[in-house]
Amino acid sequence: MRRVTSRQRLFSWDQFDAAAADSSDGEDAHNNEGGQQSNTGNDYDYDYDSDDYMSCLSQCRSNIGYIRSFSQLSLKNFSAHAYFDLLDGSTSSSDCDSSDEDKDQDQQRDTNLELDHVTTISTTNIDANANANAPSSMDTNIPNPGPYEAATMPAKRLVCVDTHPGFKCDISKQLSPFMVAIHSFHLGAPNESNKSYNFITQVADEEGLLMTNVDPANKSINGRIHKGLLGGLAMGKLQVAVTPDGSGDQLLGEVDFGGMTWTGNLKYGSMGGGQIFGMNYYQNITKKLAMGGEGMFIAANGNMMSSYLVKYECDAPRGDVELSNKGENPSSWLCAQIHPAQGMLNFNYKRVVTPNRVSLGAELQMNPALESQVVFGAEFKLSRSRVSMAVDGTGKIQTNLETALGMPQGSPKLNFNGEVDFGKDSFVFGYGLNIG
Repeated sequence: MRRVTSRQRLFSWDQFDAAAADSSDGEDAHNNEGGQQSNTGNDYDYDYDSDDYMSCLSQCRSNIGYIRSFSQLSLKNFSAHAYFDLLDGSTSSSDCDSSDEDKDQDQQRDTNLELDHVTTISTTNIDANANANAPSSMDTNIPNPGPYEAATMPAKRLVCVDTHPGFKCDISKQLSPFMVAIHSFHLGAPNESNKSYNFITQVADEEGLLMTNVDPANKSINGRIHKGLLGGLAMGKLQVAVTPDGSGDQLLGEVDFGGMTWTGNLKYGSMGGGQIFGMNYYQNITKKLAMGGEGMFIAANGNMMSSYLVKYECDAPRGDVELSNKGENPSSWLCAQIHPAQGMLNFNYKRVVTPNRVSLGAELQMNPALESQVVFGAEFKLSRSRVSMAVDGTGKIQTNLETALGMPQGSPKLNFNGEVDFGKDSFVFGYGLNIG
């Protein structure tokens, strides 16, 4: 066992700086100046005053060789007490300036040496960055829940299958890396002319989104503007709609904002000939539990609408089969949403059986004044195709099949869909093509 001299001091410094840049600079300078001494692991002349705590600890581990106990450390106030038990220290080449007689005396004294004293780490003039980089017990890695309006979207997408009569064709053209133009045709549409056409343009970049939808047949225009505010801390949204008779005119402004574990939204505008004001808040309580609520006032009819939501997600059993699809695991979640003004209670359920392959969903709507409804849905994804189907309580069956006509990205997609309603004796079939 070796004697710990004053040159082998472990933790003693007056300035504490936990900035990573300073630490890396100090380590580079030490590696360049240490020469052969740093390679031997016994550079006891290293100036610990110019480095941070973790570098000092790493250096002490290389110098001492074996640290068995390190306890009572508190990084909250950067004051710690450590107890070290040094075992079997090897003779260093840096002690070559000592005589052999002194070394023998040191080794003899070190035989009965017990380092039971406590070395106190005291720091002064602590930089504020050290507090920010110190470990915190409040860091629980709770994710952001996302927008309140999208809480039930994953389950609703499974039970609301896209079906339409006739033929639909969407042609997309990339005009620039930020702009795309879309021509949408529908033959056999359920309207007076039995056909429709829409021209859509969209411009998107890192800062926002601009989108316009023009319907020449109905002479209506819809537009959306999304723009980042306050350096990305909030998102401003503006929705505009113009119709010939003015019945469908709309102007609605929204602001989305949030933090690490919550999101909020404020909206104000004009809709249906009257003003509208609303707000919502959505909070993740834990990694699996989220709660939120929304309130809205519509001046056109004087209605005060509100809703409250609770969502819980859990890991689903996966059996003995190990799945490795982008690190995802089978999961399931249940969402309950109540609308007091309408007296409605909705339940949404989603079950991921095989990630990116098989998903199941269900929705139950209960209303004392009206009939309750239940819908079950499923989605199956293959390498180049996707099959979606839904069945409700009245016996209506909806199915959609979509397949890609090529392997490259952006290949045309062909889809077939059908709807059978045995209660109404109704049968609908349609197909479509997406190009671009």
